[in-house]
Amino acid sequence: PKAKPLYFSNTRADALNKTCAARPALSRRKGGRVVSPRRGLKQITLNALGDMTESIDVYVKGHASGNLGDCPFSHRVLLMLEEKKVSYKPHYIDLKAKPDWFLAKNPSGTVPVLNVDEDIWISDSDTICEFLENSRREPCLIPENDSTCTLGQSFFGSFAKYVKNKSKLDEKHLKHALEDEIKMLDEALKGKVFLDGPKLCSVDLGLYPKIRH
Repeated sequence: PKAKPLYFSNTRADALNKTCAARPALSRRKGGRVVSPRRGLKQITLNALGDMTESIDVYVKGHASGNLGDCPFSHRVLLMLEEKKVSYKPHYIDLKAKPDWFLAKNPSGTVPVLNVDEDIWISDSDTICEFLENSRREPCLIPENDSTCTLGQSFFGSFAKYVKNKSKLDEKHLKHALEDEIKMLDEALKGKVFLDGPKLCSVDLGLYPKIRH
């Protein structure tokens, strides 16, 4: 079974754990404030991180040697932490030899995972990024334009299907699907520095590691 995105070792957070278990919707800017569609997640981020003056731990794909692995979802979270200027300590998890203690804290065994304190472990890159956005409001990385939010959503899927395809019958169709995604991104970037305009946003941070991958 798919593990919940949020883990708590204390029972008082059970209600919020259930509230936040669904895949997070994108927060939007309204009247200069960041409004989260899920009040439970917003409350828990503000209570858990506060001013975020202490370093937090982030677990990403990597190697025992200390080298970062090729995982666009891990890279997205690291970029988010950098842009938010959050002090963090990276820990590299070899996905072919996951430590028992890591699986005990994170039964799904997936990365990235954010460990805010002893009681709070957060998995899923979407959930982590919303967590950080609601906890560190500046700089705000929420797109100003609603249309930006959907850009590149199908790029990674189209890319994966094309490169993994072994059927000659599907080759042409999958190639065209990927080319259409690339053309759409090219069109969206015309006259812009970033996807949403002159400023970097969360969509850039999510898409760039996938393109680089």
